[in-house]
Amino acid sequence: FLFGRTGRPLNSDEKGQNKKEILLARVPIGFVVGDKAGVRNISEKQLLDVLTRKITNWKELGGVDQKIVLAGREPTEAAFTVLKGEYPELAQLQFDQVLQRDHQVVNFIESPAGAYAVSFGFSANFEDKNLLGIKGFKTGSNCGLVYDAKNANLSVVKAAVDFARSDEWRKIANSGKYLPPSQEW
Repeated sequence: FLFGRTGRPLNSDEKGQNKKEILLARVPIGFVVGDKAGVRNISEKQLLDVLTRKITNWKELGGVDQKIVLAGREPTEAAFTVLKGEYPELAQLQFDQVLQRDHQVVNFIESPAGAYAVSFGFSANFEDKNLLGIKGFKTGSNCGLVYDAKNANLSVVKAAVDFARSDEWRKIANSGKYLPPSQEW
């Protein structure tokens, strides 16, 4: 129980409890579309226009003439929280379908009801799905390790810190599967 896992930077209360963090990388957020939408690539601006309902039909993006169904998650879900933090215009986003778990997003997108839908989550959840390519979009949720500051001198903690700061880890973190952390620790 030396390390805990975190999906975000520690807040001031947590740091006040003598916790330290090792931010390793950001897990990319990806968007997935239903198999009948007819769109596989859009720009970041087009994505925001879809989410803010300035674009409401797949035809406006070169796809089929069907209404875009927005499927999302509850307001406090990790990926949605990150999106709202980076794109404040999404704070009032209203979904046509609200799902509670990552696997529900996948199941919905694969169902007839999700054939014309777009949704989001962590990209790894959609590896064999219809990922939407979004030019200019590189957003993700920080992930890392948390430990008690009293353990900072333990050899395993020092090794974890050293490896997280190494060129070897930077190469892994920048290999395309992950993004660099959004802040230094």
